[in-house]
Amino acid sequence: MRRHFSRMAWIALLSVVMVCGGCSDDASGNGENHGQADVNSGGRLDTGEEDLDVNEARDPVDHEDPDAEDRDVPPIEEGCVNHYQRVCGGDCVNIKIDPDNCGACGTVCGEGEACAGGACAEACGNNEQICDRQCVNVQSDSNHCGGCGIVCEEGTGCNGGVCVPALDLSKALECEGGGPPVQFDWDGVQDRCSGDVAEAAFRWAMCSCSSTSLTGGLTTDAFDSLQGPYVPGALGGGVGINGSLKSTQAFDIGGSLWVGDTSDGALNAHGTVHIDMRVGGRASITGGLDVGGDAAVGSYNAGGATFAVGGTLTVPADGAMGGNSTYQVLERAPVQVPMPCACEEEQIIPIAAMIEGRRTDNDNALIGLDADALRAGSTVRRLDLPCGSYFLRGIDSGGDLTIMAHGRTALYIQGNVKAQRLTIKAMPGAELDVFIDGDVHTGGLVFGSQHYPASTRLYLGGAEGLLITQGVDIGGFVYAYPGAMHFTSDVEVFGGVFSNQLSVTQPLAVHYDRQIQRVGDSCPGEEPEEPTPGEDVGVPGEDAGDDVGVPPGDTGGEDPDPPVDQCVEFEGSCSESSDCCAPMLCSQGQCGLNRCLVGGESCVYSSDCCSQLCAIAAGEASGVCITQ
Repeated sequence: MRRHFSRMAWIALLSVVMVCGGCSDDASGNGENHGQADVNSGGRLDTGEEDLDVNEARDPVDHEDPDAEDRDVPPIEEGCVNHYQRVCGGDCVNIKIDPDNCGACGTVCGEGEACAGGACAEACGNNEQICDRQCVNVQSDSNHCGGCGIVCEEGTGCNGGVCVPALDLSKALECEGGGPPVQFDWDGVQDRCSGDVAEAAFRWAMCSCSSTSLTGGLTTDAFDSLQGPYVPGALGGGVGINGSLKSTQAFDIGGSLWVGDTSDGALNAHGTVHIDMRVGGRASITGGLDVGGDAAVGSYNAGGATFAVGGTLTVPADGAMGGNSTYQVLERAPVQVPMPCACEEEQIIPIAAMIEGRRTDNDNALIGLDADALRAGSTVRRLDLPCGSYFLRGIDSGGDLTIMAHGRTALYIQGNVKAQRLTIKAMPGAELDVFIDGDVHTGGLVFGSQHYPASTRLYLGGAEGLLITQGVDIGGFVYAYPGAMHFTSDVEVFGGVFSNQLSVTQPLAVHYDRQIQRVGDSCPGEEPEEPTPGEDVGVPGEDAGDDVGVPPGDTGGEDPDPPVDQCVEFEGSCSESSDCCAPMLCSQGQCGLNRCLVGGESCVYSSDCCSQLCAIAAGEASGVCITQ
């Protein structure tokens, strides 16, 4: 499915970069450490002679991998959990946060610096601070709880910056390589890998099944957490709305905009769409609308404003064209907009059924986890979990609560979740999928990390969805159906959101992590992946189903073929954009979240450019594409 560059093409590319003084390239540099990378340069190293990228995570050539010549993204190294890790000195380390291997093996951050997103920096984002040359959240780090060097004693863990009673089960299982990829029971039978499900669910930065009204404004863009810290301006953060879209404030959408509604009130908005726009019905343009690529609308009325289309404008033969508009080409042809969000009954993730299946088929007994451990009356304020699949009968902490995953972990919660402030995170190098069939009521939410958003996913199946009364800090991907997401304060999301309904009354910014489209790479093929967590522990299988010897999540029966997604996925081969899964485009025979950029256009990553060369001056976060 995926298109890859040859080894010789990359060697030629590297040779061009090495003679390009002042240029930067996403594919270069995994050698010795001759200087420190500036976080504002996206993980690049300023040597004083030439600006080279030392982030090994950007190097597509793995000389020990026989298939390396067919890859444009580094393979997941054996024994490591995900793309963020490398084998350095015989150990699997996360080059996004390791100060001795920051961005690449052997790249060492200096005193007073920390490794933030794969680049050495003198300050941390994401409400973190520097402790021992690492960016840590002193609200949830048990080795730096409330401040650097404050270590929580045994039996306690960090929650809200204070050492509190904790249930640390993270070492109850041996999880070599983080444990096997998590498998989901789909309609009662194991047939979907967590990474594959996430890739399909989160193709848009924001997707809504229903009509959406934005009264606080919306900004979306994209970044690639594999290639470095968040840098504003990368394209690819698309917005899909199955119903109508009304925005009283100007939006700035760094990807494509698809509105499926076919009525006269399909779109009522103004702002900028940086890639393409499709609207099934009438577009009422209230204050000017700029589209960087092509636009297709059922009809439009710009009034006294301007409707500017950088490419082809398509309107049906009987579609009204009112007001001032500019375009390269006008095409009179039928306009049909496929529903962008997968909201049909057979497409919805069966959250409640999956959780019910895990009520008896789980790994609780292997680690000694009581399904009522976080119910009302419990004194536990922090829960640490190893790899595997675990079940809880609701959460009602009566206070702040922290949940931390230490491997490839899935947590299934049957019932509502209530907490004064809820923190859910995956440790660096871990992956966490959380399923809740009720609603989440909390005064504040900290979810995931902006350094690696693709590693943490939350799926909500309650009727109300996500109800947050105060601060929101999201560094992951959130799915809510049939409920809604209510944002009543300024929210900045690093990751993406999918919801049946969206309520946005304050400014919302979504920085889409393109790495989510690669998380399925760790999924096993036809043969089951070993090792199985706990298979050598010898613990009786109480509450773990009848088949104690079967890997967690395996029903022991035949696996039917999974649902077939006919569209071509991210980085797959294509001949035209209609081959690709929306909102991806076909560019140079490969499906991507944007067309490739030509010489002179602004870029953040070299992979954004048709030439694969993005020239970025030392100290700058972005640059321009250049030709070979």
